[in-house]
Amino acid sequence: MKNLNYILSFIMGLLAFSSCESDRESNPTLETPTEFVLNTPRYASGEYNLKEANTVLLTCSQPNYGYSAPVVYSVQVATKADFSDFTTLPTTYTMARMEVPAIELARAIVPLLGIEYEKDFPTTDFPVYIRLSASIPNAPNGYTALSNVITLPKVLSYFALDPLVMPENMYAIGDFASWDWSKSFSMIPVNGTAGKFWALLWCEKDKGMKFNAAKAWDNNQFGVADNVTINGISYTASSDKSIVFGETGWRLVVLTTNIVGRSYTYTLDFLAPNVYIFGAANGGIWSADDNWKFTVPTTSDGEFVSPALAADCDGSDAANLRMCVVIPSTDWWRSEFIVLDGKIAYRANGGDQTRVGCKAGQKVHLNILAGTGSIK
Repeated sequence: MKNLNYILSFIMGLLAFSSCESDRESNPTLETPTEFVLNTPRYASGEYNLKEANTVLLTCSQPNYGYSAPVVYSVQVATKADFSDFTTLPTTYTMARMEVPAIELARAIVPLLGIEYEKDFPTTDFPVYIRLSASIPNAPNGYTALSNVITLPKVLSYFALDPLVMPENMYAIGDFASWDWSKSFSMIPVNGTAGKFWALLWCEKDKGMKFNAAKAWDNNQFGVADNVTINGISYTASSDKSIVFGETGWRLVVLTTNIVGRSYTYTLDFLAPNVYIFGAANGGIWSADDNWKFTVPTTSDGEFVSPALAADCDGSDAANLRMCVVIPSTDWWRSEFIVLDGKIAYRANGGDQTRVGCKAGQKVHLNILAGTGSIK
């Protein structure tokens, strides 16, 4: 009986020890890693031609977080050994063996070298420095670890940046839209002219306005800035660089985009808000004639109104209603529009618009803010 008690005590002790071990395994303690090694590639001393290579292979030891933690690795690249300026590549990894896309390295290197033009890019090899950042998802920031730095002494790279392209869209936002992108005004592309837009906009004294190629606060919005030239209106800059107008009224705003190196520049021309009747409906005049200019409202919700039309038009190709704003040094039809089913329809980058008829004596009414129109 006494021996039986000893045996039972021994078994209970083993169970208790096993329970403690299970607790430690199911409730691991997260530790700050003290060692995280990025291995030097076997052929690091050779030349890495990023234009010819698909990937660059990196391997490392997993940081010791106290247990087998799910680690996410990021690759950081620099062209200075002290990493005073570096870029983190977009692809992340969950394994200690990483096939890094060569194109990502090449794209990161261009701005690190401070190069804007392809002609200035080095044609010989140069050293590139790499390290890894390791983190555990949802862990505190203090548990992010950096590896040692390795050197690839002979990297032959190239100007890998995609060319900048002209924006296809442009939007105006401001107090008139309560600074809400869903209420912003879509500017109209000048037909066949990349990066050039126009709009009839209400500018109000002491109120602000900005522009962007996207309906978003994505840090690309612009107002008063070194890369923006503003002509034709008095203005000041607000604390957030909005254009704050010094006068009130409608303006024809023409926005022209240019690409200089790796940057966009913009010219904003605030012109007289003139709208004209062209062609058969005015008796056959195909130029901007002041006798066929719309009256301009003095309020944001007022109507632009044409003179009484001179002739009946049956809506055929030979006899139809045409109207436009006139942009300097630009064919008038590149900025034309019509009224269809009670709405203003802008030609933008489209082809010939649906032909619209009219009667002599009728007038065209346009509410730009509402986007509506009528012929009556």
